[in-house]
Amino acid sequence: MEESGFHSVAGFILAVLFAAVLGLCIFAILYAEFAQSGGTVNDRERTTLIIAAIAAALAALLSWLLQKYAAHRGFGIRALYGLLIYLILFAGLGGMLELGYGIATNTGTIDFSPSGLYFLSLGAFYSFAIHLVGQQIFWIIGLFFSAGVYLAIVGPRKIY
Repeated sequence: MEESGFHSVAGFILAVLFAAVLGLCIFAILYAEFAQSGGTVNDRERTTLIIAAIAAALAALLSWLLQKYAAHRGFGIRALYGLLIYLILFAGLGGMLELGYGIATNTGTIDFSPSGLYFLSLGAFYSFAIHLVGQQIFWIIGLFFSAGVYLAIVGPRKIY
């Protein structure tokens, strides 16, 4: 049994390129939408662009690593697994980065009790998700599906 994936040089290069392409694609899609509204991008939109691009790139790398758990399955299962893992990681990392940005830039007091952190993280996740929903949502969904298919075609798999 031979494994192809992150541990070989070609697999590592493909994973890094996959992360870079997905980060740049989500940045371009969101920038096109934000720039359509008024021609300029304000500070809040610029922060969302950076957070979304970083979350997309990190989610791509982590989903490439986690694809090894579906590596011995058929193409359809690998594509569905890649899609779901990428979507969950992108949403989770985006919300977590939004939370970190909110804590770092908040000038007021932050409630560090469990319920305070829960509501702060929930608000950060909703803020991240709301900034993604817009006219370009179909392009973002297409990007998620292409990430799943790419992971199934080129991602790690076990060769018997």
